[in-house]
Amino acid sequence: MNQSLDLLLERYQSLRHIGEYLLIAALLAGLLVILFFSEKKRAEKWGAIIATAVIIVGVGIETFAGGRADDVVVKSRIVEILDSTADVYRVRVEPLAFITESA
Repeated sequence: MNQSLDLLLERYQSLRHIGEYLLIAALLAGLLVILFFSEKKRAEKWGAIIATAVIIVGVGIETFAGGRADDVVVKSRIVEILDSTADVYRVRVEPLAFITESA
């Protein structure tokens, strides 16, 4: 695969992992808010709002980076296919005699 595409894929996958970690952390934070702040309604409300916002950000990052990583994989496959079939297109094609002869 092209080295620049490899680097780009690695960056998008790293960003996607960050989104996944944010999502997991926010879900755990939401669970902790439910478990420990159910007595304090105001703290529970703000904790739930913050956890929900982090979930939204995590999902957004994961979706963006995952889509871009998929695009990079498709581009790299196209490059591989073109490189592997380049010799096929160098073959000289000549018309068959019976097709070019007039009846």
